[in-house]
Amino acid sequence: MIRVGDFDLGSLPGTALAVLVTTAWLAPDRIPVELLPSTPNREQDLAVLVRVGLLTRGSDGTYSVTPQIQQRCRQLCGDEWQFTTIGAIAGYLGDPGSPGERARCITLTPHLSAWVSYTRAEDHGTETALLLDRVIDLLFGSGLGRAAVPLCERVRDVVALWFAADSPATRQSRSRLARACSEAGQYRRAARIWEDLISVQLAISGAGHPLVSDLESGLGEALLEAGEHRRALEVVERVVADRTARLGAAHRDTLTARNNVGVVLERAGRRDEAASVWAGLLPEFESALGPEDPDTLLVRTRLKDAQGGADGPAVEPQAAAEARPHGELTAETVFAELGRWHALLPGQGPDSVEPEVRHLLERGEAEFGAGHPAVLATRRLMAIVYVLQERWDEAVNEAGETLDAADRYLGRSDDRTKRSVALLMEVLVLAGRFDVLAPLLEERLEDVIELLGFGDPLVRALAARRALGYLKQPRLW
Repeated sequence: MIRVGDFDLGSLPGTALAVLVTTAWLAPDRIPVELLPSTPNREQDLAVLVRVGLLTRGSDGTYSVTPQIQQRCRQLCGDEWQFTTIGAIAGYLGDPGSPGERARCITLTPHLSAWVSYTRAEDHGTETALLLDRVIDLLFGSGLGRAAVPLCERVRDVVALWFAADSPATRQSRSRLARACSEAGQYRRAARIWEDLISVQLAISGAGHPLVSDLESGLGEALLEAGEHRRALEVVERVVADRTARLGAAHRDTLTARNNVGVVLERAGRRDEAASVWAGLLPEFESALGPEDPDTLLVRTRLKDAQGGADGPAVEPQAAAEARPHGELTAETVFAELGRWHALLPGQGPDSVEPEVRHLLERGEAEFGAGHPAVLATRRLMAIVYVLQERWDEAVNEAGETLDAADRYLGRSDDRTKRSVALLMEVLVLAGRFDVLAPLLEERLEDVIELLGFGDPLVRALAARRALGYLKQPRLW
């Protein structure tokens, strides 16, 4: 007998056992049926597994299994099932560039990360590394680099088994890990990786090689985000000197590096010095790149901000959308549309905005998946529209689904997740759902405090449990 708890796995049909064991190598919840083996009677197999209590079926058609059952199945049935599972993951992702690829990637990422956590690098070949690299590229392109960290770690480990420490493949795998660490807020770890890569590159090519400058740019960014402003400024100034010598003062890459000097100064609180840098740079950007170049517009905006005279964005929110062919949906066009509907909402009212936002949400979920930052932002706006319409059940449900997806795909420490927490709390107050609010406050109020600070009216209201006096209008998150 092969027992899981009180149940004998030997009594299952063989095809149902294959389905169950595959779930043991995935994340325990929200498993798409497409990730499971295509047995001749898969629906019947799933029904049997649900009936005997080994799986549960969610309202969205996905399946869940307890970690205890997963662990027992992996112990009993052997490691060979990991290869069946990674084959199912590759099949679910589909061909590169196929319709819906990005949405499928975001859906399967928690399951691929779980698979990585259950397996060992020495069991994998370069084919696995190539599949992970493809997913990593899609995550970076979707603004979900944070979720790529465990995948980048596995690629690094697999590549280290097959290639020399100073090989291009090894160095690339480590640089991608550094980038993912930065996006995950692990700035000091990223800085250490960049420093090691710079040492390796210097040993290979010596100073003055373009790759050294590129690696130092990554180091400077990580140091800046880690709050090490002095070291960041030193690194950025080295990049400026190198690019000026190699490319000339008017090259875009040189100008960009000089702009970064202003960024570091501003982040260090030296705002007047930053304004002086951008004031000197703006004519050079205009001369070399043109007055309407995006980088020129960025410098102009930063100069206005530093001088305290910013009067709105340098580019109209809808400009990006208008520049795209009709019907093409990208993350940029979604955010541009959101900016436009945010601006129109006070004047046109929620009833006219609702169908447009709903349509954008449906298109975004189909193209990018539920966890994409653009889809989460759209869902937040949808919740706000429902609040303004006083459709409280829909508002609470939308805000709750937004937080669930943000927790799952972005992680609790991401600011976008914290915005989702704040929105759900605000909606619960406005809807009078204090029974639901109470446990959420106990668990997640610190996230809102980290995002907004103690002085924010929302934080004060929530902390004092007297939110109604402060929350007459939802924020346009």
